[in-house]
Amino acid sequence: MYIKTACVLVLWVLGAYYYFAYNTYMSAIVFGLISGQIGVNIMHDGNHMAYSNIKWFNTISGASLELLGTSCVIYKRSHDFGHHGCVNHLELDRAFDTTFPLLRFHKGLPRLSYHKWQWIYGPIVYSFVNFGDMFGQYDEISWLSNYPVRRGFISIKALTSRTCVAIAWIFLYFLLPVYIHGYTHMYSVWLLFMMVFGHSYIW
Repeated sequence: MYIKTACVLVLWVLGAYYYFAYNTYMSAIVFGLISGQIGVNIMHDGNHMAYSNIKWFNTISGASLELLGTSCVIYKRSHDFGHHGCVNHLELDRAFDTTFPLLRFHKGLPRLSYHKWQWIYGPIVYSFVNFGDMFGQYDEISWLSNYPVRRGFISIKALTSRTCVAIAWIFLYFLLPVYIHGYTHMYSVWLLFMMVFGHSYIW
């Protein structure tokens, strides 16, 4: 596990350099793939306290989510409690609440006419999963305050930290490359990065 983590982080640093220095479509693909693996191979296990027998090591590995522009604090509350705590429960599982009406994952949800095509447009929706993680987490805060077992309290400190991470992410991943490479070129590269990142993280 530790060797895998070291390899992923080294590749992430190299991918970040390639992305910021050259800003090519290939750099976007490489950086997107590696960024997704931080979420899959490091952050997820850490936030489930399954990465290591050492508690503080789990905390650090879970905090790697901040590199991806989202919050490990809110993730642990909404994912661990709001998904794994009530898997497939229509009213409580956040996996349904955050994807509907674009995607229908439960037979208890209303079937809309376009859902028969979600096998086609679903991969496109998942291309933008990181947008949802970055900005949808403010909706999570509202939901957490009404969580049935009242485990959803989010402190002002956590909210402030989450906002600062989002601002820093937008500046570093988008605005800084725009300043260096120009908006016309950068926008398409950044969009490709986000799409590859989304699929690498989900699948």
